[in-house]
Amino acid sequence: MAPRIGVVGMGNLLLRDEGFGVHVVRHLEARGGLGADVRLVDGGTAGLYLAALLEGLDPVLVVDAVALDAPPGSIHVFSKADLRRGLALVRSSCHQAGFLDALEIMDLRGEAPDRIEFFGVVPADLSPGVELSPVLAPRVAEVAARVAARVEELRGGDGA
Repeated sequence: MAPRIGVVGMGNLLLRDEGFGVHVVRHLEARGGLGADVRLVDGGTAGLYLAALLEGLDPVLVVDAVALDAPPGSIHVFSKADLRRGLALVRSSCHQAGFLDALEIMDLRGEAPDRIEFFGVVPADLSPGVELSPVLAPRVAEVAARVAARVEELRGGDGA
């Protein structure tokens, strides 16, 4: 079965909590993935290069750290419309700007997913380092479980 659902983890693993999304994807991979119909993508800081990795996938669930005026470790979910309005991307970040650029390229080619959901977690520590902060480390399993549950809902046709 060809993958049709995408789960993308974004972030820079060298800046502690900035790499949160990649940690979530790695957590899912270590537990055997989410099935043959789901492509897990370590988007890292790929930016524009994500377009080729995401073509043919719909819906796409994105996990990333997001700078919001909210408590560190809090989880926020945004829609594709929210992303386009810039509500989830309040931080100037190379990979987040690149993700929106990748979506624009996919739109131009008629390959953009109709459904995108963004799972953002507010970071506690963006200093150099490869380990997540004690605030975000326990959130990996929680967000992975929420993404897995959402994938199950989407499989059941409850994609609204």
